[in-house]
Amino acid sequence: MQRTPRLLREDRLSDFLCALPGDHCFVSVETKSGTDYAEYPTSSTALRFHRPTSPIKQFFLPPREHIAAYWGAQGLPEIVPFSLVGLRNCDLLSLRYLDHVFLGGICEDPFYRARRAAAFLVSVDCLPPQKTCFCTAVGGRPYPEGGFDINLSPVDDGYVAVAGSDAGESLLAGLPFLEDAGDHLLGQVEAARSSMVEALAPAAGSVDPDRAARTLAGTEVNRAWEPWAGKCVECGACTAVCPTCHCYYIIDTPGIDPEIQPGAYAKVRTWDSCLLAEYARMAGAGAKLTPRPRLRSRLSNRVLHKYVYSPDQYGMCGCLGCGRCDEACLGGMKIRDMVDAVGSQR
Repeated sequence: MQRTPRLLREDRLSDFLCALPGDHCFVSVETKSGTDYAEYPTSSTALRFHRPTSPIKQFFLPPREHIAAYWGAQGLPEIVPFSLVGLRNCDLLSLRYLDHVFLGGICEDPFYRARRAAAFLVSVDCLPPQKTCFCTAVGGRPYPEGGFDINLSPVDDGYVAVAGSDAGESLLAGLPFLEDAGDHLLGQVEAARSSMVEALAPAAGSVDPDRAARTLAGTEVNRAWEPWAGKCVECGACTAVCPTCHCYYIIDTPGIDPEIQPGAYAKVRTWDSCLLAEYARMAGAGAKLTPRPRLRSRLSNRVLHKYVYSPDQYGMCGCLGCGRCDEACLGGMKIRDMVDAVGSQR
């Protein structure tokens, strides 16, 4: 199906959002505490599509979800179609990464697969990038190159909308208020994208993922990690906001109301963090609480997973250069500084 660029004027943005498929539409909006996702229509009037602090993995791998119910426990939640609006290229790349994890192995995760199939993705060019962004340093771009159903590129008159899937093209073709995007608007998009890449130039050389994979390999127990472990407060904020961190823990819990339904149990999956002291904890008398009792080991594992293990296992760097972990770190650490410091002390 031919993909035709179209102009979406600013005053028709709400009409566009209302036309998106699904039972729910989540958009990135400005809030008092920053930028995050909210269901549209929302009380916020600032639909500026700034990059949310929260990663989109929450829509595909919820922080807490029932994955099994037995003996009368509450059933599994229904997964309904939904739209996500305001995604950045790093968000789309994070889904490519998570697809490797949850769909690319010998067993597919049925819950993740169902949510991926239910999602309609609307991305936006990064204009401007965040101060902590360094996506070009790890091979990314501040604008989407694929993985979206529709992408919006800001221009003077609104947005240039381009479909990235047949579903996206069918939707755009059916919206009568869209206009043809002339060459001058497409020129604006290209100029803005070039400007974004130029703005990220100072950060482009901040880390080389290929070099990092070589210099960090084998440093799991290197004492060069100790100064960084001394700054870490083990809060797990970095793994919570990271779009590719996907560790989880599965527990059995009683039903919603054990007094009404005695003996009812549910199997629940929750997010876990490799920086927490109880990460990968083991059951049984005399068992170790964690296979990595030292914080230095847990911190090195997190960084090595991004730059050494992921390229080898999935063919792509686990760090997408979004800078969310830098923003969230209570210890004031930057992952690029860790990579450079430890790699240079080998």
